[in-house]
Amino acid sequence: MGKVKPMQSEAERPLMPYASHAAAGTGRTPIGIILFAASHLLLGGVLMLAAVTMTRQALARPAAVAPVDWLVTALIALLAMPMLVGGVALLLKGSLAWVVSVISFTLLAFFEAMTIAYAIGMTTRYLQQNNPDVQWAGLFAGLAISQGLLCAVVVGYLGSPKARATFGLPPGETPGLVRRLRRIVTVLYLAALAIGPMLSGIRPLFPD
Repeated sequence: MGKVKPMQSEAERPLMPYASHAAAGTGRTPIGIILFAASHLLLGGVLMLAAVTMTRQALARPAAVAPVDWLVTALIALLAMPMLVGGVALLLKGSLAWVVSVISFTLLAFFEAMTIAYAIGMTTRYLQQNNPDVQWAGLFAGLAISQGLLCAVVVGYLGSPKARATFGLPPGETPGLVRRLRRIVTVLYLAALAIGPMLSGIRPLFPD
């Protein structure tokens, strides 16, 4: 007769197996990725609702809408779409879900770089003008950078062997471009930080 595996006590059982080392190679989604997907679905939904609301208000009073208002509305919608699509894909399995996740979060990183540059430019301009709204612009810039860093973490995860196990991908090596995405995204964010202050002089983007 085979040996009977001793039962684990309640104290010995991990509270969340998919968040521990026991989940390695099992195809279970790590709790961190689940939380990240949930947060992006929530944030993406809020941003999309905001974009729709802003669009409706702009269409109701087109004469009062400045070009910068349309730019901000478009940027909000562009941020929301990959958040929603990528958030759903992170919770699924298979090659298609993985490809959609990679594309969505790569696009999100690009749009977040645009947001970072815009926010830095706005903050710089308000600082030069001693505008009291600089605190809100600085908060906007901080949030954009934080979101960008989170996106870089997930992009790096998607290019790792752990993601192949999580999504149930066939054995093999992840394409080199996907493995280098985190570095590419990091360079993109650094470029946004450098370009941002230069945008402060573009008056149509930041009306007084």
